[in-house]
Amino acid sequence: MVIGGIIGAKMDAQNAGNDEEGNEFGAAKKKELDIQKQAQNPDLLANDSILNFRTVMGFCLNRGIKDRYTALL
Repeated sequence: MVIGGIIGAKMDAQNAGNDEEGNEFGAAKKKELDIQKQAQNPDLLANDSILNFRTVMGFCLNRGIKDRYTALL
């Protein structure tokens, strides 16, 4: 187990710099763009509001979500 852990740690250290997500700024910017892209999709807004119906009704967000949905359409 110890040898496997050492080998795994070395492999992780080698692969850390190879991908874009290893860079903190690149990952943060990519995540921000993904959130903005999802915020522009009315289908995702409708899906999330239906799945989280109890939260929407608990915080009385139904009117705001309806207005945002119509604005996106």
